[in-house]
Amino acid sequence: MANNAKGRTFDNLADVPSRETGLLLGTSPITPDGVHNYYFDNRIKATADLYHVGKIRRILVSGGDYTMTEKHGCDEPTAMRDSLVAHNVPDTCIIEHWQGWRT
Repeated sequence: MANNAKGRTFDNLADVPSRETGLLLGTSPITPDGVHNYYFDNRIKATADLYHVGKIRRILVSGGDYTMTEKHGCDEPTAMRDSLVAHNVPDTCIIEHWQGWRT
């Protein structure tokens, strides 16, 4: 995996190439144990930062759909959309994908 990712990971926003659409892989704001999930916060912040500096124009949020809410406690695409909007990303730039069961 490290060899495949070589040259494709970035530590600085300025180094990230611009793309029309960014993919935000699903995660829940809470863990299966019901505690706060900081991975969720980090993904949301990184995605919002990429949007705000103009590196991406649209965001595809992919995760488990509302039917998984009872089983896993979260409608991931909706939670991600709501969090991005709270980070001042316009709702019109967010595309929801509810069939990302294995991200």
